[in-house]
Amino acid sequence: MASKIDRVIDQLEETNRKIRELQFFLIRSGALSAINPVAGKVAGAVVAPAEAVNEQLANAYFSTLRESADILQTRNDNVPMLIESSSPRAAAAKPKKPRTTAQKKNDKMQSKAFKQANKALRTSKGVLRKGKTQADVAKRAQRELRKLKKKGTRTIRKGVKRIRRGLP
Repeated sequence: MASKIDRVIDQLEETNRKIRELQFFLIRSGALSAINPVAGKVAGAVVAPAEAVNEQLANAYFSTLRESADILQTRNDNVPMLIESSSPRAAAAKPKKPRTTAQKKNDKMQSKAFKQANKALRTSKGVLRKGKTQADVAKRAQRELRKLKKKGTRTIRKGVKRIRRGLP
């Protein structure tokens, strides 16, 4: 039993064959000589080799297309199907979650922490100090981030205490 994709390939192959027949009929009959006078003069010399080449190209194209379709149909369950993964429906199925205020705040603090860590571990020319790596910069940025987060909560706590006491 032929699958849908096999039937589509058969239809394409038949359409291609009809187009090639029409093309070479027009060349042989000299109908193109009214449009292009050179076509009428060289029609006999060109038609036979052109038909053979065109036939070989069509066979190669459709055999490659059929092999590709067979590979997709007999895919292994461990291998994801390319057509499914690239479909626009797959992307539309999972809507992107909106970023929360906390995420944005954390990113700003992390950016600030990396700036501070880079400033401390790089020279004025921007080169890492001797013996330091990018990993050291990242570790220091994490420490800075923890400090920034603690500092932020302290100010909030102080504000709450002031409000409880009735101070501005």
